[in-house]
Amino acid sequence: MVRMADDRGGAIDVLRATPGVLELLAGALREDLAETPADADWSPRDLVCHLVLAEENGAMARIRAVVSDDQPLLLNWDDEEALRDSNLRLLPIGVLVSKLADMRKENVAWLAGLAPEAFSRTGRHSEVGKVRGEEFLFHAAYHDSLHISQLARMVGVQFDPLRGALKAY
Repeated sequence: MVRMADDRGGAIDVLRATPGVLELLAGALREDLAETPADADWSPRDLVCHLVLAEENGAMARIRAVVSDDQPLLLNWDDEEALRDSNLRLLPIGVLVSKLADMRKENVAWLAGLAPEAFSRTGRHSEVGKVRGEEFLFHAAYHDSLHISQLARMVGVQFDPLRGALKAY
């Protein structure tokens, strides 16, 4: 499959939009519902914490390393361990979304200013081998989309038992 430059712009657009979508979904939750495990033992708050940690340690950090260093070694990180060890779960979900929005705004501006050839640079991921900066960008957009869908399900599942006879639909 041939990649077009528009694909990078589209991925950056998804990254730019994510905090607003999260704000709409998470803003509909009371704090007690934000703490309620709803999907694979994660609560909506855990999911947003994960996105904050991914913004710090994931694709963005790896793109920065690939752009600034020659063939950097990019170690895999354990997102469950990072979530357990962080103090992010202590913060209200709205504060977490704002934190992500602030980091993302800076990262998107940086990404949008990169020369196209920067995305061709590569690093060595500790588990999957050689990876281009562009692949990390597309992965970040995929990752956001995956977790937006997950959060939408988490919000909906909390109302499912309350639908009474309408559960037939």
